[in-house]
Amino acid sequence: MTKRTQSLSFLITGSLLGIFLLQVYFGYQVYQKHRLTIQRELTAALDEAIDRADARRISTINDLFARDLRDPELVRLEIRVEEDQPKVFIISPQTGDIHVSIFFPDLVDSVAAVQQMEEQILERNRALLVEGSIMYWTDELGKRLITYSDSIQISRETLRTAVARELDSLDIRSAFSLVLEHDSLAAVPDESLFFQHQRLPAKVEGNNLVSILLAQPALEVFRRAGLVFLMTLIILLLMVAGFWWLLKLARREARLSRLKDDFIDNVTHELLTPIATLKLALATLREDNNLPKPNKYLAMSEQQAQRIAEVVDHVLKVTFVDQQQAGITLERVNPNAILTEVISYYENHAGATITVLPAKDIEVDTDPHHLQNVFHNLVSNALKYGPEHPELTVRVKTLPQSVTISFTDNGPGIPPSERDSIFEKFHRISEGGTHDVKGLGIGLYYARGILRQLGGNLELTRSTAAGSTFTVTLPTTEV
Repeated sequence: MTKRTQSLSFLITGSLLGIFLLQVYFGYQVYQKHRLTIQRELTAALDEAIDRADARRISTINDLFARDLRDPELVRLEIRVEEDQPKVFIISPQTGDIHVSIFFPDLVDSVAAVQQMEEQILERNRALLVEGSIMYWTDELGKRLITYSDSIQISRETLRTAVARELDSLDIRSAFSLVLEHDSLAAVPDESLFFQHQRLPAKVEGNNLVSILLAQPALEVFRRAGLVFLMTLIILLLMVAGFWWLLKLARREARLSRLKDDFIDNVTHELLTPIATLKLALATLREDNNLPKPNKYLAMSEQQAQRIAEVVDHVLKVTFVDQQQAGITLERVNPNAILTEVISYYENHAGATITVLPAKDIEVDTDPHHLQNVFHNLVSNALKYGPEHPELTVRVKTLPQSVTISFTDNGPGIPPSERDSIFEKFHRISEGGTHDVKGLGIGLYYARGILRQLGGNLELTRSTAAGSTFTVTLPTTEV
C-alpha cells in the first residue's frame, strides 16, 4: 500500500470514527432524554394513582364519620345565637362538654339548617383528612376517626389498577411492579435493571412508601425512540459500507498502479541492453571506412538511439523517486563543481547565453549523480522552452544553514493556473505551444522528489512574462 493510499485510509478511518462517536453520543443523549421523560411520567402516574386511591379511602372514612355524626349517643349538635350570629356547638352526650363551636352565619333554626350544618362539618372533616390531620370533634369521634384512618387502607390491587390506568393513558406498555417499603429487596433483586425510582407515601396495607418499577425500561425507551435509533444504525452501516467499498477501490487502484509501475520498470530495464548494443553498433559503423562520410542515415540513427536512451533514463528516474529506493549515496561535494560540469555540456547550444555567478567554495552532503541530473533538467528546460536566443543566469548563494542555486531564464513564464501543477508527474503546460517541445512531463517531478529525499527542495520563486526563476535549496556542511 502506497503512502497516499495509507494517508487516505487513515483520513477515512478517522472521519468514520469521528462520525461514529458523534452518532453514539447523539443516540446516548436521545436515550437519556427519553429515560428521564419516562421516569417523570412514572412518578406522575404513581402520584396520581395514589391520590385517586386515597381519595376513595378518605371518602369511606368520611362516610363512617357521617354515620357517627348522626348518632345521638356519640354527639349532640346544638345551634345557639351568640353576638347576633348562629353558632353550632358540638357536645359530648356522655359528659355534656362542648368540644367545638363554629360560627355559621347563614344558618337558621330549622331541619334544613341542621342538614346544611352536617354537610359543612363533613366537608371540613374531609379537607382535614386530605391534609393528613384528625379533628377531635369529640373525644369519642376523634378516637373513632383514628381507628378508621389506621384500619382503612389502600389495597394493593386497587392501587395497581389505578396505576395501570394511569400508565395506559401515558402510553407506557411495559410490565410494571409496585414495591412496598418492607419487601422492596425481594421485589427488586437487581435494581440496576430498572429505572431509578421515586418512593411516594401512601396508606397501603401498613406501608408508608410505594415505588413503581418497569420490568423492561430500556425496551420502552427503544419503542419510543426506535425510529431515531434505526436511522442512526442505517447511517452507520451505510458509512461503514461506503468506507469499505472506497478502501477496496483504493487498494485496487494502488495494486493496478503498482503493476503498471512494475511493468514500466521491467520494460525500461529490458530496453537498456538492446539500446546499449544499438549504440555500440552505430559507433562501430561510424568507424567503418567502407561507409560514405558523412552519413546522414547513420547520424539520424545515432540521434534516435540517444533519444530512446534518454526516455528510458527519465522513466527509471521517476521510478526511483516513486519507490524511494535505497540507492542514494551521500558524498561531500562542492555544488559549484557539479554546476560547472553541467553548464559546460550546454555551452555550445546555438544562440544560448549562460551566466554563472558562483559563491565561495562550500560543501554539501548529497548524491552527486542525482544533483547533476537535477541541474541538467533545470538548464535543459530553460533552453528548450526559452525564445530563439535563450538567456540563463545561475546564482549560487550561501546562507547560514543552506545553499541556494537559482536558475533565472528569459522564457515566456508559467501561467498562474499552472504554477501549482508543474511539479506533478506527467504534467505539461498546455498553453503557449509548449507541447511542440519534446518532453515527458517528469523532469520537475523527479527534480523536486529527489531533492526532498536529499533533504533539500525545489521551488518556483518567480514567474512573469519576462521569465521564471527556479530555486534549489540544499543543506550545507561546515568545511
